[in-house]
Amino acid sequence: MINPKKILLLMFSFSSIIANGQWILQNRELSGPNLYDIKFINRNTGWVCGSKTIMKTTNGGFNWIQQTTPATNKNLNEIFPIDSNLVYCVGSWETILKTTNGGNNWIAIRNGPMYQGQSYLSLYFTSKDTGWIAGEQYIMRTLDGCQSFDSTYLNHWLYSLHFKNSNTGLGVGAAGGVFKTTNSGINWIQINIVPEPLGWIYNLSVIDNKYCYFVERQRSLYRSTNFGDTWDSICSVPYFEGINPDYCTFSSLNTGWVGGPGRLIKSTDGGYIWRQEYLAYGFQVLTMYFLNDNTGWIAGGKATIMHTTTGGEPLLNILQTGNDIPSDFSLEQNYPNPFNSMTNVKFEMLNAGNVKINVYDITGREVALLVNKYLQAGTYEVRFESRDSPSGIYFYRMEANGFTDVKRMILLK
Repeated sequence: MINPKKILLLMFSFSSIIANGQWILQNRELSGPNLYDIKFINRNTGWVCGSKTIMKTTNGGFNWIQQTTPATNKNLNEIFPIDSNLVYCVGSWETILKTTNGGNNWIAIRNGPMYQGQSYLSLYFTSKDTGWIAGEQYIMRTLDGCQSFDSTYLNHWLYSLHFKNSNTGLGVGAAGGVFKTTNSGINWIQINIVPEPLGWIYNLSVIDNKYCYFVERQRSLYRSTNFGDTWDSICSVPYFEGINPDYCTFSSLNTGWVGGPGRLIKSTDGGYIWRQEYLAYGFQVLTMYFLNDNTGWIAGGKATIMHTTTGGEPLLNILQTGNDIPSDFSLEQNYPNPFNSMTNVKFEMLNAGNVKINVYDITGREVALLVNKYLQAGTYEVRFESRDSPSGIYFYRMEANGFTDVKRMILLK
């Protein structure tokens, strides 16, 4: 039998490392490596790579499992899953890795000596065999799954690649360079952009193989509506004064994010207006991946990974069910319980104040923030939907004006 007092102590022990808002902490190591790229093939299965590390999840990030690679001392810069089995990864000092069984075994296509040769910064595949790898001076093409390569000398670092087919691709990188190829990477033409971006560009975000976005390190956001032929300056992104933004991604034409040291901002109007999102810890956002406008992950320093299923937005499902002033604060048992994906939590406020209700799994990890709002005295009800969480025992905790209570719920799918 589970001791509620032990669970309550466990919750308090985790209170210093759980996130507020709708960004939920999934992984963090105080002395952990930086994470440079994160990719998912569906809602459950994804990989993240970084300094001397590759990790994999098969349950949406609730658990991340370290994978063993031949490149034990390299920075791994970008990862590219083709499907649940075939994944490519590139890194520093001539490192190219490949797995054909989801990462149970990684093969070193190349694994050069430390501090020798060029580092590989980005990659993109249009099929299981056809792909491109960009280094510090060359762009290499493979047509046979990295068994062999041909290469093009560019003398320009490209940090991000995107190909819309086997012929036409874009690359962005150092010193604001934007390049395009229409002959499968044999030749690259630099795109002239006015006003010319001055800062380095670390990633390119592409929607429907047509609409492209990037933010350069001087904070200017650019957009193309014709796959990179022409570019418009949208704005200078706010909240980054004196700080260089590192990453920009759009999940749709209207919804996008820009991240960097201690900052994450979001736009829902195509990049014209931005608002800052609250993230605990102030860690450096180095990479992001979104399946859609609601479901996404961010990763960065200290092996930190955070996840949202609401696009970072607070849940607006609080219903006031009574105006009479209760006799005390109270947190009632959820109903139905056990539940399948959706349940309701009723609570009472003796007087006005801020109320916070969190949901935790059996380990004390926060999985949802149901309420974090100033409410008047009265009776309220909030709905909890859990479509991604596994079956099991969960606990929900209410804090309001010095009142604290914890109750147990059971999710059965």
